[in-house]
Amino acid sequence: MRPTPKPRTGTLAYRRPGQLSHFPTLQVLAALCLACMSPRADDWPMRSHDPQRSGITPESLSIPLSRAWTHTTNRTPTPAWTESPARHDYLHNYYDLKPRQAFDRCFDVAVADGRVYFASSQSGTVTCLLANDNGDVVWTFFTDAPVRFAPHVVGERLYVGSDDGFMYCLDTRDGTVVWKERVGPTAEMLWGNENMISVWPVRTGVLVVDDYVYWTAGLFPEQGIYVCRRKAADGTGGWTHTLKRPAQGYLLASRNYLVVPTGKTFPLVFDRGTGAPIGDIKKSARDGGSWALIEAATDRIWSGPNTENALQSFDRATGARTAAIRGANCLVVDGANTFYNTDSELVKVTQSEDGVDRRGKKSGRARRQIVWSKKAPFPHSLIKAGALIFAGGRDRVAAFGENGEKLWEAPVDGRAFGLAAADGHLYVSTDAGSIHCFKATLPHLAHKPRLTRLDNSAATVTGYLASVGGAPASVGLYWGRKDGGTVPDAWQQHTELGERLSGTLSATIGDLETDATYYSRFAATNSYGTAWEEASDSFTTAEVAIAAADKQASEDGLVPASFTVSRSVRDTAEPLTVDYSVGGTAKAGGDYSPLSGSVVIPAGSRSATITVMPLDDLQLNEDKETVVVTIAPGPYKIGPIGTARITISDHDSMDGWRHKAKLTVTGYKGQEALNDFPALVHIDECIPGFSQDSMAQDWADLRFTDAEGSVALPYQIETSPQDGEAHVWVRIPTLTASTAICMWWGNSQCNAPPSYTTDGSTWAPHYVGVWHMNAESGTVRDASATANHGQPHDVKRAGPGVVGRGLEFDGAKSGVKLTSLLPIGHADNTLSLWINVPKVGEDGLGLTERVGVILGSFNDTPNSNWELHATGAMRWYWNNGHPDRRGKTDLRDGTWHHLAWVRDCQADKLYMYVDGEQEKEYADAGADITFTTLHAIGADNRPKGSPRFHGKMDELRIARAARPADWVRACFANQSSPGTFWSCTPGSAP
Repeated sequence: MRPTPKPRTGTLAYRRPGQLSHFPTLQVLAALCLACMSPRADDWPMRSHDPQRSGITPESLSIPLSRAWTHTTNRTPTPAWTESPARHDYLHNYYDLKPRQAFDRCFDVAVADGRVYFASSQSGTVTCLLANDNGDVVWTFFTDAPVRFAPHVVGERLYVGSDDGFMYCLDTRDGTVVWKERVGPTAEMLWGNENMISVWPVRTGVLVVDDYVYWTAGLFPEQGIYVCRRKAADGTGGWTHTLKRPAQGYLLASRNYLVVPTGKTFPLVFDRGTGAPIGDIKKSARDGGSWALIEAATDRIWSGPNTENALQSFDRATGARTAAIRGANCLVVDGANTFYNTDSELVKVTQSEDGVDRRGKKSGRARRQIVWSKKAPFPHSLIKAGALIFAGGRDRVAAFGENGEKLWEAPVDGRAFGLAAADGHLYVSTDAGSIHCFKATLPHLAHKPRLTRLDNSAATVTGYLASVGGAPASVGLYWGRKDGGTVPDAWQQHTELGERLSGTLSATIGDLETDATYYSRFAATNSYGTAWEEASDSFTTAEVAIAAADKQASEDGLVPASFTVSRSVRDTAEPLTVDYSVGGTAKAGGDYSPLSGSVVIPAGSRSATITVMPLDDLQLNEDKETVVVTIAPGPYKIGPIGTARITISDHDSMDGWRHKAKLTVTGYKGQEALNDFPALVHIDECIPGFSQDSMAQDWADLRFTDAEGSVALPYQIETSPQDGEAHVWVRIPTLTASTAICMWWGNSQCNAPPSYTTDGSTWAPHYVGVWHMNAESGTVRDASATANHGQPHDVKRAGPGVVGRGLEFDGAKSGVKLTSLLPIGHADNTLSLWINVPKVGEDGLGLTERVGVILGSFNDTPNSNWELHATGAMRWYWNNGHPDRRGKTDLRDGTWHHLAWVRDCQADKLYMYVDGEQEKEYADAGADITFTTLHAIGADNRPKGSPRFHGKMDELRIARAARPADWVRACFANQSSPGTFWSCTPGSAP
């Protein structure tokens, strides 16, 4: 046994083991039946609220919250495992590991019937506080060793386990022992964590479900580890089974089974009734974590963090992994919505059960899509209370709405690892040993759109009372010709609405002057004080009208048109925002630049202009199109003229072109329709009727359209026309095995090519980089709209590449440094290019030389490099311990090869292709990537020792899309032999 401690000062008085520090012991029968095993709806009776550890409660908290009290123990928690383990496992290639046995970093609370209970790993105590304005201590119970897990409260019983080996059932009224049990075979103790502890400590907490209590005891398999079930009333009956792995982390339970976390390995699953093992959720022996959660709707088990720093879910019946969220620290699953926090973000994703793989087959995995992602450095804890998300950070705690907007924030001392919401209060436990209690006090008025009716002499103003605060609230509307701010006497008028519940507010005010500006602001008062809306609103009784100033816009020369919005008000001291809707036959973003939907008439002015800028769209032979603008309701009166229109005339026609050829796809044999496919057309004398003399200067008259000649197709000339030939990329809306397009030329009136030939329109928006590498010198330009150009160092302009020229890298000093970050993020991506690597022994290439990086930024974490391995095979390399992914073909043969890496996050797979054929498939999409360091082509950002690329490159591109196999094959077929990819026949020009 441990030595007798000396008396301590502070809030806890010394006593002998089993003695109470406050109330005298009450005799309680061991077989006393429990009154009610179901917690109240507004309680938080255990850590994470319920046996599934969901972290979700229907209890709705009213914000803003104010600090009610702080309980400080003056003793910081002493975790069982260090929070800074070895970050790298070099033996198994795992890097930047997060703590995976972090279950006792704060004094987590349980809250029931107006009382707050917590246990201390420092003093070995269980303490009961009153959840009142002061957080007064009711009683404290001492065990003989640290208590590392929050208690579980059921009715008038509290259940808790200690490192002294005992599971205790205490009376919540005074902390006396109702019954206790130690399942270890002896009372043997050992020195651990600077305390004497049992050889069989309770390291999973205690869980009560359906009148039975569950717990485990033991650390060392060779000494015996036990999982137990007893009747919660008196500790009789039940069963005890032996485990083969250490049990560490909070127990969980579903309808029929018990889940036992096992620290760094995967959880074990047992039948709750019989204790029979159902099996563990197993991927690998080292791929678990002490945190766990059960999805209530699906019974999926979440566990982590694993060696990839991911929280992952598994189907309980099959053991198959159904999801993995890398970088997540905590998460809650509310139906189809999942909320999780990373070190710097708060994210909401939605999921469906109809996940399909890249071939269109059901994958058995939930399909997840990010709804929003907000910058929020609150990584330590996460719960959901009603419609609010609460997250804990370093010295801060915050509340967020379901749209991710931060609604409230407050300081705490230390890192907020524990959160609980109960009976209108928020409890925050920190690693400084403090428990903070927050509750609502003042009312809260949300600022929302206000004016619902306005006529010549009256207006109806609306607002929203989000919370009455800590007491009933009365509401009033202050209004007048001057803004009185938050000073009641500074307002000219006041309309009292009386005591109100939370919800929509409405007040009608009358006797308004004509052509005047008015201000209004709601205020709410309860016994804690008065709260005002964040800002005053204004409206005008003037009329607002619209007229077409310039009625005709034209695509020819991009001539704009405009509308004038005016107000008939004498007082123009305040600006006025006028909202409007847009209609008509013209399409925003295609025929004209999109309009904002509102215009501001500046202070001192009576009018403002809305400009309609036409776009030279790709539609040909269009009729005139209209843009109609209508004033929308707002804080003003709409005059008799509330709608106006302008027209846009088209100038695109193929009437002036003398030559036409039809190009039909013959080299694509795939079944899938490929959208926005950039196809290569080699223009030379093989095109029927084509000659250099029939073209305008610099080929300014070259055009491509669909087969009907009604839609222009964006194109880009890669190689400058010379000797009557050129390589041209054409964006095909939908490529199939029978697609046909038309090529047009022979219009001497064309002096310049269309703007879409140089602005990146040829490359769909999901392309984040397209480098042709064909310039004779200088910048390596990115042809996509991203314009992520590269600066070359020690590279040679190679002779003929696959498409025009390429770049040659020496494997020692060569590289191309990009100028901006690759915006890939947590998304699908495909990288493809052509390479030509020397044979081993040629051009100085050694047998074991790592051929090197194709595109990389090694020092990022997480990071991935696309590169070639020392074996000459394709490689996908993660710089965070994630396993490498390699191909199998040795590419060191002195010939050109087309390579493609495809990451499919939805299917959770990686694919590798060589010359259009898949050679590797991996059932893991790899670690998530958010690049914060600039990439380089042919190298990465290591100044020395970088495995730089040795060989030639051409036509490198990367896209935020998981390309199907048919796409990769089509690229290879089209680029390797554009002459056989198309068949050409002459056509008759108009």
